[in-house]
Parts: sequence; structure tokens; C-alpha cells
Amino acid sequence: MEIATRLTKGDQCDTNLAIANKLLTNEIAIATDKNNQIGDLNLSLSANNSMLALKDKQIKDLALFQKQTQRTLTWTRVAWATTTIGIIVLIVVLH
Repeated sequence: MEIATRLTKGDQCDTNLAIANKLLTNEIAIATDKNNQIGDLNLSLSANNSMLALKDKQIKDLALFQKQTQRTLTWTRVAWATTTIGIIVLIVVLH
């Protein structure tokens, strides 16, 4: 009877071990899948950060261009005003 009990307990242990191994294999697969997802997300995040850095540079370049263009426009207006005043003075002096 004792041998039969031990064999039964051994079979139960083997069954429990097989179940635990199957569960462990599933958990490892899940962890591997999650790890791969994290890797993919890291790559995506890196690409997004690169695009953001490029956009930041474009914004800075455009802001500088706008500032330079505004200065040019201001000096063009001053030049036109000065030219107009000069022409009016010249007309007045010549008449």
C-alpha cells in the first residue's frame, strides 16, 4: 500500500511539475512578447524624438528667417519714405 501511495504521489508531482513547466513556458513567452513590444516602442519613440528635434530646428530657422524678413521690410519702408520725401523736396525746390 505504501508503494502505491508513493507512486500516486509521484505521478501527482509529475503532473504538477508538467503543469508548472507549461505555465512557466507561457509566462516566458508573454515576457518575451512584452520585451519585443517594448523594443518596438523604444524604436518608435527614438524616431519620434528625431522628428521632433528636426521640427524644432525648422521652427527656429523659420523664426530667424521671419525676423530677418521683418527687418528687411522695415528698412524697405524707411527707404521708400526717405525716397518719397526726397522727391517731394526736390519737386518743391525745383518749382
